[in-house]
Amino acid sequence: MGRKSKRSLSGYKFNSFGEEVKAQLIRLNLYAQSCHCADLLRQLSIGRTISEISKSLQLELSEPLNKRFGATALLDVNGLIYRPVAYQLNRDAYDRRSPSSPHGGSGAFSASITQTDKTTLFRLGQDYSVALTESVIKQINADTGLDFGGIDTARFGDIELLVFPALDDQERSLLDVSWADEPLTLLVRFNSQQVPYFSGFQFRLCIMNDAQVIYSGIAKSERDAEGVFECKFELSDQLRAMTDSTELEVFGFRDEHSCEGTLCCRWQINYIRAVHVQGHLLGNVSNPIKFDWLERTVPASASTRAKAALTINRDNPGFTNRIGGREMDLGFWPTAILNPFLRDSIRRSRKDGSSNAIAKKTLRDG
Repeated sequence: MGRKSKRSLSGYKFNSFGEEVKAQLIRLNLYAQSCHCADLLRQLSIGRTISEISKSLQLELSEPLNKRFGATALLDVNGLIYRPVAYQLNRDAYDRRSPSSPHGGSGAFSASITQTDKTTLFRLGQDYSVALTESVIKQINADTGLDFGGIDTARFGDIELLVFPALDDQERSLLDVSWADEPLTLLVRFNSQQVPYFSGFQFRLCIMNDAQVIYSGIAKSERDAEGVFECKFELSDQLRAMTDSTELEVFGFRDEHSCEGTLCCRWQINYIRAVHVQGHLLGNVSNPIKFDWLERTVPASASTRAKAALTINRDNPGFTNRIGGREMDLGFWPTAILNPFLRDSIRRSRKDGSSNAIAKKTLRDG
């Protein structure tokens, strides 16, 4: 998607990195119509400057901006490679396994031109600057809402092209997912204006409980009077009550005789079914176990260590409060309740085992 706008500029104050180096991070947005996107990427990839691109595509770069940024170009055009298109989930899906779309409610197609040596981005001369890296990442994280120090590290320094099939040119949602009662139904409506070359769509719904698939179905859509594609998934009350997350995939078909669909949209949402508040009271200290023979045996210099080793950490929660719950799961999917307790028990035993090992080593060293 393109935007019909000219440009915008914002920057931060200069920061010092070393005795003789000052740097400033500048955010420069140059907007062009969709028909110019391919030419814009092509010219950036061959090393043309912003000034040259502005004249070629008639971006109308102002003289002050041209004087300051006109000579800007990609440094090493021979070190550029193309990353193929990837399908990204919407940001609100909170998928921590791979980069997500920058938009909370819409997935995206993502492709990019990337550098083979990104370490040059943080070098001052021949040296790598930790301070410069931290400063840049902190500022662009605040600007973009992404996490370039974490899951989004791979997209740092890329020229990334994003297409949002579920947003119109005013960034309004084209995908609507909602629940209806009597009978219980999940309704899906999709406006295909961003992917007009498909004549029909099928929707795949996947419902998860405790990170496991408990429902997966495919439904063919019908076009309504407004030209929007719509389908319905009739589900049971028990299934809805057990739903931890819902994922929807939209597949497009070029004509009614097509045997193969193309994924053109991914969307996911997670539900908060229970909130567990746990606190510890100040002064809630476990009493040590008394072993007179041990206290008489160890030297005075190790008495503090011995006392610590004899103090059992009972992991007393102090107080707890639970809102909501998984009682519905017990009759239909009991492992959803049992597994968290099992994981918590294993975590505690490993923690206690580690503490005991440290205590034994402390006594042995003493």
